[in-house]
Amino acid sequence: MKPRGRVILEESSFSVLHSKNVQEHITESQKETKAFLSKKQIAFELDGCEMVVKTTENTEDPCAVLLARDMITLLSRAVPVKEAKKVFDEGVASEIIQIKNLADTKEKFVKRRQRLIGGCQKTIKAIRKLTGCYVKVEGGTVAVVGTFGGIKEVRTIVVGCMKSKHPVDTIKETMIRRELSKDESMKKESWDRFIPKKQKTKQKKKHFKEKKEKSIYPPAPEKRKIDLEIESGEYFLKKKKASSQKKTK
Repeated sequence: MKPRGRVILEESSFSVLHSKNVQEHITESQKETKAFLSKKQIAFELDGCEMVVKTTENTEDPCAVLLARDMITLLSRAVPVKEAKKVFDEGVASEIIQIKNLADTKEKFVKRRQRLIGGCQKTIKAIRKLTGCYVKVEGGTVAVVGTFGGIKEVRTIVVGCMKSKHPVDTIKETMIRRELSKDESMKKESWDRFIPKKQKTKQKKKHFKEKKEKSIYPPAPEKRKIDLEIESGEYFLKKKKASSQKKTK
C-alpha cells in the first residue's frame, strides 16, 4: 500500500438551500453532480431543499470543497451542471449578483429585469457572446460563470440596467472600449469623446388643478345694496344725517 502524501484531519462541509422552483432541475442533475464531485474526492448529498458538499478521507486538495460550494450555489440558481462545473477550471470564477434591491419599486424591478433578458432572450444572449460568460437570470439574482474580466463587464451591464440604463447602450460602450484598448496610441488618451452620450429628454411637469368640493346646500343669495350698507354702517350714517337735516329746517 502506497503512503499518502496529504491527509485532511478535519472535515469541512458547506450547505446551500434552493427554492422549490429549481427542485426539478436539482433532482435531474443529482447523479451527474455526484459523479463529477466524486472524481474531485468531494462528497455530495441532497436532503430535501438543501445541498451539502464535504471533504472525504481521500480529499487531497483543501480548495476543492470551496469550488464545490461555488458549484452547488450556481446549481441553486438554475445553472446547468455543464456550466457550473467550469468553476474547477483554471482562470474561471463565478459570481451571484443581487439585483432585487437595485430598483426603487417592484414594478421597476420586473420591467428592468425583463429588459435585461430581452425578447426571446436576445439581450442575454448578446451579453453571453460579448463577455464569453454564461449568464443566468433567476428570481432576484444573476448568476455569472466566466473569466474575471468577463464577470466585471457583466456586472457593469447588469447594475447599469437595474439603475435605468439600457443594456444595449452599455454593450455598445463595452465594444468601443475593447476596440480602443487594442490601439497602443489610444491607451494614454481620454476615451470620453468616443463614447456616445445619450441626452436626457426633459419631461414637462404636469399642473393639476385643485378640485373644488361640491356642497350639498344651494348657493347663498347675493346680498342687496341695503344689506351691504347695513354691514358697513353707511345706512345708519345716512339715516342720522337725514334726521339732523330735518331738525335744522
